[in-house]
Amino acid sequence: MSKEKILVVEDEATTRMLIVMELEKAGYQVFQAEDGVAGYQVAKAMKPDLIIADILMPQMDGNELMKKLRESEFGKNILFMVLSARTQMKDYFEMMKADDFISKPFKAEDLLERVDRVLGKLRAGRQAEVDKAALDKKKKVLILDDESKEYEKYKKILMDHKYEVDVAKSLDECLETAISFKPNLVALRFIIDRINGDKMIETLKEISGIRNVPYVVYSRKIRGWEEKKILSAGGTCFVGEVTEEKLLEAVNKAISQ
Repeated sequence: MSKEKILVVEDEATTRMLIVMELEKAGYQVFQAEDGVAGYQVAKAMKPDLIIADILMPQMDGNELMKKLRESEFGKNILFMVLSARTQMKDYFEMMKADDFISKPFKAEDLLERVDRVLGKLRAGRQAEVDKAALDKKKKVLILDDESKEYEKYKKILMDHKYEVDVAKSLDECLETAISFKPNLVALRFIIDRINGDKMIETLKEISGIRNVPYVVYSRKIRGWEEKKILSAGGTCFVGEVTEEKLLEAVNKAISQ
């Protein structure tokens, strides 16, 4: 059920209550005011997502209310839907950048459809912010592997699961990349250039920025003694007979811990 806040500003009580009732039935949080002056004060206090306002009202009409809100800091981004029997004013309110215009009389289903469409802009914007925040918070994985066919597979599956991934093909390259990339986890092949994974971990842990990140070491083989060496060197886990799925599972588990 939607929880967006909507303010209805309408001086005709019967119409106002009809709109309020339909919006509440649709799951919105609804406030009401009988004219533009009261509507401005309610908007300032409650900061609704959308205002539905009649045009002809005493004290302050809907046109004045929209202008005053657009000039205010709190109200400049509030969505505004015009409600009026004067259909000839539609072009004027489009020019004034009202978010929608609905003419009286109207059907409840038409009103709700327009409200949903207008609020869709707000939802899309909020979702974009959520997506950006999630992107900004992507966990970074640095792969140390000198076999391109293998690391390309691992890189792809990790990126498909929303990790940011970089690859180093040697220990020296890994040391350089780690400083700028600042990974949240290092995944490395057990033997590279005849150097075992435990020795590589000991060297990598000399860099303060990645000293305490998880280290996932993998190999196509299981010799029986790798895991003990990896753990004693400060590694997080060893994945023998590695596949893309097994490596992903190990990375997920290590990152979550």
